[in-house]
Amino acid sequence: MATRKPARSTKRTTTKRTTTKRTTPKRRSGTRRTTTTRRRRPKLSTTLGGVFAAALVVYLTQASWPIRIAVVAAVLILLIVYFLWSRRGDIYDEMQSRRAETEQSEGDSR
Repeated sequence: MATRKPARSTKRTTTKRTTTKRTTPKRRSGTRRTTTTRRRRPKLSTTLGGVFAAALVVYLTQASWPIRIAVVAAVLILLIVYFLWSRRGDIYDEMQSRRAETEQSEGDSR
């Protein structure tokens, strides 16, 4: 026969909380949880990307090795072009700052 635990008392006790001034900054432990809402339905680009990837996998499994290599090389080139295009503003700013440094150093040596 199993023994029962005694019932908890329903009486609530309160204690006074005292605040102390912290001499060091409070450190947060763990990771901060952010509340973001997740889309219930995927966007069109997600769906098209999945379809494109599935079609590419089917095509590559039936293709010869030279075609597979050419497709992989084309994808890598497209990724590099996309990366450079998306960072074109940063690249332009860097080129301008280097040009200004070069012109300044040439002006100082005259």
